[in-house]
Amino acid sequence: MNKKISTALVLAALALLCAVPLFIGKTTSYRDFVISEAEAADITAARRENKSLVSSVLIGEQELVYDSYSECFFYSLISGGGAANHDVTVISDFGAVSARIVGSPIDEDMIRNNESVRLLFYNDEYYLESSIKCTTLPLMSIECAATITDEYSPMSMRLYDNRKDADKRLFLSDGQIRKRGGITAQIYPKIPLRIKLQYHSPGRSARSYVTSLLGMEDNNSWVLYPAYNDEDRVRNVFSQNLWYDTVGEDNAFGIKTGPRYRYLEVFVNGRYSGLYALGYTIDEKSMEIDSNDDGQGLFKKVLDTRYDLLEMRNRNEDAVRGYRLISDENDTGGRISGKWRALADYFAYLDNNKKDSEKLLDAIDIDNAIDYALFTDLVQGDDSIYKNFYLAVKKDGRGNTKTLYCPWDLDATWGNEYRMNAPNRYDQYSHTPEYNFFMEDTYLEQIFVNGDTDAIDKFIEKYESLRSGLWSDENILKALKGYEEDIFFSGAYLRDIGRWPQSSHIEGRDLNLSNYREYVLERLAQFDEYFERLMKVKDEPTLTRRTAAYKHFYESDLVLEIKDRDILGEEEYIDFIESIAPIDVSQITDDIRYVVYLRDPDKVLYLPEIGDVGSSLETDGSVLAKDVYDDADYFLFFDDFMYTIFLNGVPCYDSSTIINERLIVGMVHDGVGQKMNTALDYNLEIDDSVHEFYDDL
Repeated sequence: MNKKISTALVLAALALLCAVPLFIGKTTSYRDFVISEAEAADITAARRENKSLVSSVLIGEQELVYDSYSECFFYSLISGGGAANHDVTVISDFGAVSARIVGSPIDEDMIRNNESVRLLFYNDEYYLESSIKCTTLPLMSIECAATITDEYSPMSMRLYDNRKDADKRLFLSDGQIRKRGGITAQIYPKIPLRIKLQYHSPGRSARSYVTSLLGMEDNNSWVLYPAYNDEDRVRNVFSQNLWYDTVGEDNAFGIKTGPRYRYLEVFVNGRYSGLYALGYTIDEKSMEIDSNDDGQGLFKKVLDTRYDLLEMRNRNEDAVRGYRLISDENDTGGRISGKWRALADYFAYLDNNKKDSEKLLDAIDIDNAIDYALFTDLVQGDDSIYKNFYLAVKKDGRGNTKTLYCPWDLDATWGNEYRMNAPNRYDQYSHTPEYNFFMEDTYLEQIFVNGDTDAIDKFIEKYESLRSGLWSDENILKALKGYEEDIFFSGAYLRDIGRWPQSSHIEGRDLNLSNYREYVLERLAQFDEYFERLMKVKDEPTLTRRTAAYKHFYESDLVLEIKDRDILGEEEYIDFIESIAPIDVSQITDDIRYVVYLRDPDKVLYLPEIGDVGSSLETDGSVLAKDVYDDADYFLFFDDFMYTIFLNGVPCYDSSTIINERLIVGMVHDGVGQKMNTALDYNLEIDDSVHEFYDDL
């Protein structure tokens, strides 16, 4: 049946928007289309309700998205203001249909509070009551199969770009869609998505559609990030964009080493699906890597090779340090050929020249390496240290192979820590602002260990430069203000938690970024204090220098585990052990495994091996226990090899019989435990005990 189009109603951005300062347009006509509740009652009393009266509504070229669940239309306001005079077109199978607004117009408070305006559609015979909500975010509507799986399936998508300076408002595309992600895709009802854009050639074959969306870089593969486990909905987007906007291009190649994100609201098969962030993943093209050159490649660190040993074996025993080759998503193996050879040879070169800082500096991009170390520590990126980052292998102008770090998956940042027993497995502010977490197993740190004072000075100078400019409080607050407007002022936050009530969300306080903003500012202040401490010890031996990272190091109770007795004959280790507490190294005899120092009452305990997991040792009123920490769920698969040491009930550190650690120093302050980095030799190859572990399985 051919649809008949009613008379176009010329309103100022639907006229109901005239009270919103974002819009500039005629307002006099608005009153002509507003009716009172009494007038609306007269209209409905004289007509029959018809749920099919309206097929669609357009304002200008924007077809309003209809949520079948709430029976509400959604309209995206032009960001930052703009011309608001648009024709409003009602499409109906029942002849000309009039539209009226019942009651008051939408204002900023109504938008933020997720309130709707009542709409009444009618002709001579029928009426339909509905409502409309306005948002300040772009809108994406996806049509696809009822169930989205791990495998790609067909979809069609339309996106309304509400940026003030957008060249094109409406974007349409066919494509493919699937779930993406690990835990988030398996246990959360609001799933992360990946879409690939396609168009059909005259012969109807599908072709990749590479284009820009919402002003971002050209791509055909896009991700929709749900932020289900983040009560503030901002950590991943803020962190990823902070890298992109400040240090993402700071490398010898001038390449953007990371994606960016923009918020939008998503509908799937006619139902509101929530607040998402649209982004993309980097690829060989964006990293300017020749796909046909086996001397270059793009890899993603997908496994924490300290612990994920069983997973490594399931994938391929010869996997190169837990990486996946991006140009072949199905190859997680690391067969030593082609591009894999470039990665393996690169690591072998670093391993063989670890004590030669000059050669190491030729093989790493020092600016990118320093930026990544500073950035991941600043944002407290626990989950982006040993995995969840990209590594680009490239050749510089002199033919040297270098690598670039590219951050990814930054939801576990700014205090948010993975906790198995926490709601949605993340504790929103588990860390404190002074908590530092360094990327330890890198050859930048090896250069520091080698005593390259110029590199340490450059590390400090780079931070000071960033803090006085791009990472200043002023610039950080400006960025957070924009995200706060996107998340909360749009009304999307309320809609999102209404759609997904079990998601992590703010309770018991105002809906804004005040807590998060306070945490970020305090984190910056604490990071400043760390660098003040570092300046005082930057020329000291490595282990002393590292104590600057721990604010309360010299106020903490200490647990030392001697895993390699040879350190008791090495001067740097001896000097360090005796400098941090009144410990007599000569008393650490062959039967002593642990040394405990209690600051109050200034007592040192020399203790033997505790025993197997589940054992404890009580002495002088203190209890040292060896067990498995419930929150460290990956340990649960390796009870015989992984363990946690507790001091008086406080988990001090996690360790293992198969991790290359010579000395462990655990600190306990105010009921919180932390583990110090005491490594003085970096070799990223897994030791022989791992192969023995494989044989035992």
